[in-house]
Amino acid sequence: MIKQLEKKLNTDEDIEINQDELNFMLQNIGSPDKQIRDEIIFSLFGKGFYTEAFEKEQVIEIYDYLINQNIIFEKIEEADILYALKRSFAILLYSLIVTFGNKKEYKYFGILSKGQTHKILEEILKYIEKEKCTVGYSEQYGWIDCFSHASQLIIDLIKADYEHSIFPNQILDSIYLSLINQNSEFGDGQEKRFAYIIASLYKNGYIEHDEILEYIKKLGSYQREAKSFDIKNERCYENILNTLNFFVLFINDGEIINLIKNLNNINEIISMI
Repeated sequence: MIKQLEKKLNTDEDIEINQDELNFMLQNIGSPDKQIRDEIIFSLFGKGFYTEAFEKEQVIEIYDYLINQNIIFEKIEEADILYALKRSFAILLYSLIVTFGNKKEYKYFGILSKGQTHKILEEILKYIEKEKCTVGYSEQYGWIDCFSHASQLIIDLIKADYEHSIFPNQILDSIYLSLINQNSEFGDGQEKRFAYIIASLYKNGYIEHDEILEYIKKLGSYQREAKSFDIKNERCYENILNTLNFFVLFINDGEIINLIKNLNNINEIISMI
């Protein structure tokens, strides 16, 4: 089957993905073999959407599979990196559906109902609150990047929300819970994507200037409310500060920048005590 998929991936001719091939691709979306997972299966998923090789019915089948099998929550309470791979790359499939469903030039435009889109958002917000795998890149398995992939999906959902029907406070609350629930620091700058979500909400008018200031203060207050010498809390606060420092890169606002600088200064003082 791998050779068969490779042939379709590398040909310049029009392709179709048959049912057996789609089933195999779904079953191996989180393959521990990074060449199979990244360079063949997910690349073919990308090509399939880009070249409209999938029928609309197949795209709905992919959505139903992800939702009904609860893939992004599979074994989420266990410290098993192989299941984290499966969850992470299932999220990328959601992103493909949302992204190409938002492009008017593709036959997939409008393929998801508002209810289905909101269901994806609801699921991904629950996911970032629960996920504990903070690994970015693994020498053995390649890119895992759970939080980068999840953040990209949230950004894609914001871009597709023409009616401003999503609830930004739910997104902000889930990011906060994700930041304070981790046992380790994010690998390979994954928190940068959280910062970009917050910036996207702000720049697209979902949240006002005063609301973003209050949210930053809420994030900053975590250090004062947590046990200062608890390793877990120290790592969580590092994640928070890294997120806010990345946020500065996306926002040109003196008041926000000064507030974040002040939080960094407070942290330096606390770390010296």
